[in-house]
Amino acid sequence: MSPTVTGMARRAMLVLILVAVGAAVPTAATAAVTTSWLGNSLPGGQPGVAGSEWMQNTVSAMAVDRDGTIFTNSHWDEGGAEAGVYREGRMVGRLETTHGWSRGGGAAIAIDSRHVYMAMTQGPEDGAARFLPGGAEWFMVRRYDKKTFAPVPLRGGAGYDRSMRPISKKSEVVGLTVGPGVVFAATADGVIRVLRRSDLKPLRQFRVPGARALAWDGRALRVVAGSVVRRVTANGTAISAITGAGRPTALAFDSQGDLLVADGGPAAVVRRYRGRRQVSTFGVPGGMAGGGPALRGTPGPTRFSGLSGVGVDASGRLYTAMTVVPPNAKGVVRAGAGVVRSFAPDGALRWELLGLVFTDTASVAGESGSVLDVYTSRDRFRVDLSQPVGRQWTWVASTLDAAANPRDPRLGNNFPGIAPRMVTLAGRRFMAVTGMYAGSIDIYRFEGEVAVFSTSIPAGDGGWARDVADDGTLWTAEEGEGPITRWGFAGLDARGNPRWTRTAVARPEEFEQLGRLLYDPANDSMIVTGFTASHPNPDNTWGVAGREAIRYDDWSTQRKIRWRIVLPWDRRGEDPARHSFVKAIAAAGDSFFTAEGSSARIARYDRRTGQLRESWLPGAVVGAWSGWVDFPAAMTAHARPDGSTVVLVEENGNGKVLLYHVAPDG
Repeated sequence: MSPTVTGMARRAMLVLILVAVGAAVPTAATAAVTTSWLGNSLPGGQPGVAGSEWMQNTVSAMAVDRDGTIFTNSHWDEGGAEAGVYREGRMVGRLETTHGWSRGGGAAIAIDSRHVYMAMTQGPEDGAARFLPGGAEWFMVRRYDKKTFAPVPLRGGAGYDRSMRPISKKSEVVGLTVGPGVVFAATADGVIRVLRRSDLKPLRQFRVPGARALAWDGRALRVVAGSVVRRVTANGTAISAITGAGRPTALAFDSQGDLLVADGGPAAVVRRYRGRRQVSTFGVPGGMAGGGPALRGTPGPTRFSGLSGVGVDASGRLYTAMTVVPPNAKGVVRAGAGVVRSFAPDGALRWELLGLVFTDTASVAGESGSVLDVYTSRDRFRVDLSQPVGRQWTWVASTLDAAANPRDPRLGNNFPGIAPRMVTLAGRRFMAVTGMYAGSIDIYRFEGEVAVFSTSIPAGDGGWARDVADDGTLWTAEEGEGPITRWGFAGLDARGNPRWTRTAVARPEEFEQLGRLLYDPANDSMIVTGFTASHPNPDNTWGVAGREAIRYDDWSTQRKIRWRIVLPWDRRGEDPARHSFVKAIAAAGDSFFTAEGSSARIARYDRRTGQLRESWLPGAVVGAWSGWVDFPAAMTAHARPDGSTVVLVEENGNGKVLLYHVAPDG
């Protein structure tokens, strides 16, 4: 379905060879633009609007009701679905008001016949302090109505609606389960609190070192404690223990009373125990990392990775949740994804929901016919443009093996390894990634499907301008008035890692601040964006592309300006959602693209003349909505042999990558 296409981008102005010729008006016929997406099983839409569905970007915990309704929890989802609710392969809702006002989700969830009990955080920002004891951040348990998903006030409760019970200022709630008249809540410091179910007031507490996931077996409490699953009384007295369960992350009981243990470690299976005896496992041993080099990283219905939840409904159907990237030894998941699956009693897959993208974009590595080979920073996809919108993409592999490569920079904080650019060097495929805040350019080589860190181009003294050209040349520019640096490819070392030669290149004198760089080695041209004397940065806005774009021909020699244009810029008013500014740029063939930050509007310019051709917003197929475009290299473009162009853009609000297929002109 085509998005809304307009003929003129707001406030855009075209200047050719430094001669102002007035407002830009498209001179060519408006191109047909088809909106699609990849990386999420559901199309999305504006949060809070009826019909909007997306699979949240990770699942830290899961509880399954008798009818197969799945209640989840996670620390953060950009669209506010920290605690999404799913049934029969659809998103049927989300626990309300888990997002904003210094609130967040958590790592545990439990249900009874009427209520949902959610682990969460509540901080003091935005006036929330007046509802908290001492005005500090608290780890909480919050009660919800299981049918309406609305918070339910507690007698003497905390928070703006009195639905929260403060548990700890220091330790996160990492385990929840329901017992007779009580709710058990485990915190990361090994304390298990027994809460009165009617109002969640603490009754008593006891300690089980390493306690995390919990489950009540009808007479006693099961507790994941490190690598052991302990059985203790409701007062904490030890009864027995199960060892050899791998790295247990979640517990549940089936209708026969057997204990199911999700093994989130290297084994990547669901273990079934009768008493203390393991009677079976479910899943391919080794999961996505198993099966030998040829299968390493590839998904499959029972090729698990990072299992984080398990449950069974009244019909004996099994449900699993996983993060793809397994938790580390401390149980912490970094750079995770969200995958929920439902299996029939005979083990056949019934349905699955995939949420594989968060703060990322994608890059085309090649194509064959209608099929594109596409990479995000952590996954590989097959995209068949001949298929209907919504059914074009297939998950091929995860390229991040955290168990084998625990120091992979993509596992770091603040999203250091996103924004992929696929390049071929010396006949081999490599991936270059930059970060949420630009930072270094990290290079990865491939061992089968798995991307292995190879080398890094340093960030230097900050700056936002980074580029990975089609020939593998890298460009960086630091803050201040220093030169641009060209990193020329100088071959591979004995281990197959790229080498680079470093050359300083003078900055263009037209710019006071550089925003973005975009080099075309085919004709030695460079598009530079940033702030100039005529279009300065009055409020010192950081991280944006700037207010002007200039194309320089003969960049390496004569450096002649071919065109100069003014980019959208309107920072008036206090509501940032109404601001207009360019965040990301890309180019392919004869087209130059800009992506606005808050509106996610894409504009296409003629790369040869700088003339504006059209602009558009996401189409109705994705709810005519996108989250912000919010990192420097959030867009890529790929020219196809038929003259069409594929544009790939970050869409963080619903955890996916938007794919625009732009028809040829004419």
